[in-house]
Amino acid sequence: MHAKPHMHTFAILGFVSLAAACSWPQHKASRLVTFEVPAAALQRLSCTTNNGDVKLVGSPTATSVTVRAELSVRGHTAEEAEANLQLLEVERAVDGDALRLIARFPERTLARCSPRFDFTIDLPARLATESLSHNGDIAVQGVAGAAKATTHNGSIALAGDSPDVQATSHNGDVSWRGSGRRVALTTHNGDVEAEFAASGEVQADLSSHNGDVTLGLPGAVDALFAAETSNGDVRLRASGTDAVGVGRGRRTATGRLGKGGNGQIRATTHNGDVVVK
Repeated sequence: MHAKPHMHTFAILGFVSLAAACSWPQHKASRLVTFEVPAAALQRLSCTTNNGDVKLVGSPTATSVTVRAELSVRGHTAEEAEANLQLLEVERAVDGDALRLIARFPERTLARCSPRFDFTIDLPARLATESLSHNGDIAVQGVAGAAKATTHNGSIALAGDSPDVQATSHNGDVSWRGSGRRVALTTHNGDVEAEFAASGEVQADLSSHNGDVTLGLPGAVDALFAAETSNGDVRLRASGTDAVGVGRGRRTATGRLGKGGNGQIRATTHNGDVVVK
């Protein structure tokens, strides 16, 4: 006697699920945008995308900024997807010595259509850079100017000779390898890894809430060192690391790297290990 009501309920749920699936845009359209901007007068470059990856590649011989942007969006029909694609644009503006690249689209119109901008940018290594994505990975390599990168959902990987490095992710790993002397790496959910190739004094703040923090020291770094974890271990493996004190069951450590001096490195995590290797 109860079979029919149950079958009827399942039929309604199935219909709702099918209707929901059909309401989501299934057709995708994409196009490639490329252009160059002379860089003789430029000192800075910034790139902002709400959804998409950003990759910056620095070259010491480059004389211009070369931009390759892959744009994509969805629609309920192929025709609608193509029409939506025409609403996507890459804004470029030169303001003094700064080039700004911004992904633009009508957010309310395309809220359910997955607009995406993936940037690959070749640039002179000397430029200072700033990269921002809400949902996407960021990679910066070969850049010798100051580098700043921020993403909410995605990983960040930086490598090069940037003297000043700042990288922040909410959900994703953050890594850096280079000769910079001022380094700040932060993630809420993910690992932090830094490899210091510099010689001399450095200033660094490395932190994760949920993840490991790992330091590599191929260079001759001079810095006082402080590490702390709430749930994990602190392990000092690097040669040239003089431990001053290890406490709270290997959850805190202070020490000196090389000559110490005015350099300072602080490494912290709430859930994870801190390793100096």
